[in-house]
Formats: sequence, C-alpha cells, structure tokens
Amino acid sequence: NMTAIIKNKMGIDEKPFRVGLSTADGIVFFPANTIMRCKALNNYTRFYFADNRPMLVCHTLGYFEERLTRADFIRIHRGEMVNKNFISKYSYDGKLWLTDGSFLVVSRRRKRGVLNAIAC
Repeated sequence: NMTAIIKNKMGIDEKPFRVGLSTADGIVFFPANTIMRCKALNNYTRFYFADNRPMLVCHTLGYFEERLTRADFIRIHRGEMVNKNFISKYSYDGKLWLTDGSFLVVSRRRKRGVLNAIAC
C-alpha cells in the first residue's frame, strides 16, 4: 500500500504483521510472512509454514480470514487461504502453484477474486 511505500522511502521500518496462535502452552506469535497457507479442518485450522512445519489451532478458518487478509492472504475456496507471497504460478486449469512445488485448486466461484488479488 502507499503508506508502506512512503514509510519505506523515508527509512521508517514497519514491524511485520504478527499472528497469535493458541497452543496448549499459551499463545505463540508468528510473523504472518512465515505462514504459507491455512487449511480448514471443521472447527480447527491447520497452518503450514514456509519451513513445511504444520500447526493445528483451535479456531475456524473464518476467524483467521478477517485477521489475515490485511497480511496478503486470499481465500481460494471454502477450506483454504494462501499467502500471496508464496504463489509462484496460476495455471488456467484453476491450479495455484506455491513456491514449495505444491498446488491447490481455486474454486470456480472465487477464481475472479483470486486473479484480481494476484494480478500485478
């Protein structure tokens, strides 16, 4: 966004957006830019990190959607959100390829929104 660009030009560092995830030991905070994707599992959400480490959290994907959309995450279908910074390719058969070589299928209903969100 324009504010971040101006702050960057002025040499003002913005702290990376962090996400608090509840674990059995308490709340652990992670920079959002280390999370590759989130997958819904009933009333839980599984987070996949850039280092391929998964973490299961006791909140719905919808709970995290409103928090993560400001950190470059997009909902690609009912059960999956992806960090745009880890997208390497969109193929015309509806597959969204990630930097780790995996792919996810974009729902037909969300295809237009996803394409708008990842367009340069």
